[in-house]
Amino acid sequence: MLASQAVLAIFLLMQGPPAKPTLSVKEVLDRWDAGSRLIDSYDLTNEIKSESYSVKLNGVVRLPFPGESYPPWYSYSHIFKSGDKRFGEFIKGKDGSYDHQLSFDGTMLTAGWFSENQFALQQYCEIFGSTQLEDYETLYRTVRGSADRVAMSRERSARLLPREGNLYVIEVPPGKPGPWWEITWKVWLDPSRNFMPTKWSDSIVKSGRSIRDRDCAIELAEVVPGVWAPVEAKLSVYNKNPDSPIFDKVGGVDFLKVDRAKSRFNIAIPDDQFVIKIPNGASVIDRTRNVVYTQGASDPDAYLAELAAKGRGAVAGLPKHDPNSKSLVFVPDQPRFWTNGWTIAAGVAALVVTLLAAIAIRRSKGLVA
Repeated sequence: MLASQAVLAIFLLMQGPPAKPTLSVKEVLDRWDAGSRLIDSYDLTNEIKSESYSVKLNGVVRLPFPGESYPPWYSYSHIFKSGDKRFGEFIKGKDGSYDHQLSFDGTMLTAGWFSENQFALQQYCEIFGSTQLEDYETLYRTVRGSADRVAMSRERSARLLPREGNLYVIEVPPGKPGPWWEITWKVWLDPSRNFMPTKWSDSIVKSGRSIRDRDCAIELAEVVPGVWAPVEAKLSVYNKNPDSPIFDKVGGVDFLKVDRAKSRFNIAIPDDQFVIKIPNGASVIDRTRNVVYTQGASDPDAYLAELAAKGRGAVAGLPKHDPNSKSLVFVPDQPRFWTNGWTIAAGVAALVVTLLAAIAIRRSKGLVA
């Protein structure tokens, strides 16, 4: 299957653009699709440098004064992909080890935090990394690591803008109500480099007004013969609060750099490298069965079945998510709502609400003084 897709992709790309006439929007999207699919697998080591261009003091956000600056901070990631399978490890410590891991097998996502001995099994996630740029797919194919830009461009009747030099420029309008419907974008595609994006710009439609969201400038390289992929990127994020003194100004920038010496493309990756090994004694939230348990039971299946049957260890008070969603997003800086404290607190709150409701009913019936 992969071989036939690769042959079709190469066939489309070999046709190239005509010297004078422009291609149709469908032909451009077909070639973008083909070029991005030539990146079938990778093993990447990346460095992210983040810089803040805004200051928040006493609740007020502003731009730095002349001479006022803050040092950048760095994060590192090691990510694999092979077909639909993805694996990533993030937040490298001083000892060189990674704390956070994500694994997606095409159906199930496993997330782990080794420093906290906590893991989650689910069918969704929100950013595949600890910064926006660590989700490598967003550079050339997806929106926020979850939605396919090529497919959405087709669904939304994208249109071609006048070419800028050799580049094809595609503009995509808002979609029908649904995931990411309010995000619009432009993308600049290079026909000499497999129609891969060299730049994209996102905006968000709010109350009928288009507000700049993010711009991304991408440096491409021929990573293996005939295959072009991003090796560096600069992501600029705009302030989107109309009431802010820095509205529509860049509030921060992330720079991604692929370590070419430690990275490989279109290689065979063993299946066992996509598996997160959960240690015994770890706390696990299993959204597929709606239970929280400790790893290491002598008979895990029987133990989980018992928990589910009796309602013991049930996950209480957690937000609901679309079970069919396969978006890959990971935000480790948010509070872990599956910790025991939160679960207990949610259960206590539910019990209090139930008791108050019962008392109110009894009072209405004259059963309570």
